[in-house]
Amino acid sequence: MKFQFSLTLIVVFLSITTSFCQTYPGTLLNIAGGSFTMGNNNPPPMFNDQDPEHDVTVDDFKMGETEVPNAYYVVFLNDMASLGNLIIEEGIPGDWSSTPEEIANGHAWSIMADSTLLGLWAGEVLIKLSDIAGGGQHPLNRCWIELDTTSYTFSVVEGYENWPASWVSWYGAMMYADYYGVNLPTEAEWEKACCWNEERQEKTIFPWGDEEPKETQANLLESHLWAQTEIGSYPDGKSPAGCQQMMGDVWEWTSSEFTGYPGFKTGFDEYNDKWFTNQKVLRGGSFGTPKMSIRGSYRNFFRLDERWLFSGFRCVEDI
Repeated sequence: MKFQFSLTLIVVFLSITTSFCQTYPGTLLNIAGGSFTMGNNNPPPMFNDQDPEHDVTVDDFKMGETEVPNAYYVVFLNDMASLGNLIIEEGIPGDWSSTPEEIANGHAWSIMADSTLLGLWAGEVLIKLSDIAGGGQHPLNRCWIELDTTSYTFSVVEGYENWPASWVSWYGAMMYADYYGVNLPTEAEWEKACCWNEERQEKTIFPWGDEEPKETQANLLESHLWAQTEIGSYPDGKSPAGCQQMMGDVWEWTSSEFTGYPGFKTGFDEYNDKWFTNQKVLRGGSFGTPKMSIRGSYRNFFRLDERWLFSGFRCVEDI
């Protein structure tokens, strides 16, 4: 183990070869492949990147029943640390809304993949750990994964093991998926798992049907919780395939680049080339998404290195 001190403390673990393709720890549900109509020709105002509707075909795949929880992500981090594949850098606690007093009393770390590794995540920040709440100062809006700087091991604050792993970048989601021999869903896979009813051979607006969301189905802005919740808190909002909490709570990373759909009419691609290059799509909305905009077709986008309190991920496996 090698220590290097500068203005911030950097701990560099000696890099060795990682043995990826471990056994995936969560439950993966079978999703039938086939053709369906993706997108929405009647999106809410200002969300017209959901149109035009277009037919897509996906192969059979398996989708995570839930988002990846903190307890699973901690196992991954500890495995990576023991294999020497992490760089840990002390950072500034909180985020854009933290007060000077909180910052003075808080702790934060940027957990990065070693730059000598193979993969898009090499040298990138995987997750930001901070014991200060962010995003409006709600006390629950913090990262519940912590670092012991004596043993350099990771743990979850008791009681938050089954909350979605958040503050994870696209790189952090992809490296996790690759470690377990799975992937992030494409946009098409995500939308099919969310809204396609295989028994009735039809697509609905929401996982539960076409009715507007109730508070028992999704954690949205109108729930007034202002924070994510434990996985399994909304059993009434399951998709027809059995996937939990695909609407609200936290946005979910996909593997798809953010571009306009084929036939998009308003010069979106030119706009995209100027402003939205190197962005990945997220789906499903979060606890800050209002009812008026939430749909199974709703698209968001972040840079690959962005890490927010309201973004998480779930995995897929090819069949």
